[in-house]
Amino acid sequence: MIKLFACDLDGTLLNKDHQVDEIICEAIEMIEKEHKFFTVASGRHIFENQKLDYDINADYFIISMNGALILDHNSKIISYKCLDKKFIRDVLSNFNDYHFDYVSPRYKYIKQSKEEYYDILKNGVFKNKKHFDFESIAKYCIFDSKDEDIMKADIIKLDIILFDDKAKKFSDFISNYDNVITNAPSFENAFEITAKDVNKGMAIRELCHILDVDEDEVAVYGDGGNDIAMLKMFSHSYAPGNAILEARMCASEVIGDHKDHAVALHIMDTLRNRGK
Repeated sequence: MIKLFACDLDGTLLNKDHQVDEIICEAIEMIEKEHKFFTVASGRHIFENQKLDYDINADYFIISMNGALILDHNSKIISYKCLDKKFIRDVLSNFNDYHFDYVSPRYKYIKQSKEEYYDILKNGVFKNKKHFDFESIAKYCIFDSKDEDIMKADIIKLDIILFDDKAKKFSDFISNYDNVITNAPSFENAFEITAKDVNKGMAIRELCHILDVDEDEVAVYGDGGNDIAMLKMFSHSYAPGNAILEARMCASEVIGDHKDHAVALHIMDTLRNRGK
């Protein structure tokens, strides 16, 4: 019987507009109604998924930043895993002109000014979006951060998008740190670096221990490269049809496309069949 449902967001649980809607809301509320547990399992930053953007009448946990941070249903920190300090110092020393997000449990440390960071986002991850709510992002950022500020902070994730020679240079650099870091990007050209052995699967395992749930009582859903570890780790693992090939190959079953609410419908079917 499934007692804990863990879902990636973009490309998995969320609809084609990357949002929660009535069907998704119904699935999450049904989990609580059946006295089961639900957790988001996302690569997103904490400020992007403290609460799903919908009036959901249910409590749920949040596994954020590829498993580096776990929050309870009140957004209280349960645990987090820090990156190696020497690795952070070496990044600062060798890539001073790169536009990294140095992410702590509550804030992002940004070396650029607010105006410079806006331009980076506008020409990068939000390039194809006519509008984005920059102020909702900026309020969680500490701009013009100094190296010493970053070194004093608990940095749990390092994010950047790189291309061509810069990507190769940084890839070569991080290959020397395999013993202390994990890179699990959710899309091409991204680097999403956390501490060694940090992934969504390990965070779900930690949550299982807290909730007294056996691993064979967990259902996980994911579509991207940062979902592969959890899809491999749990026997009840599902990838939507739109998932990347490796995610589909690692899942125990491939279900419909996320645009058709495949994950929400699968969760409700599982609960109707008494979680078997």
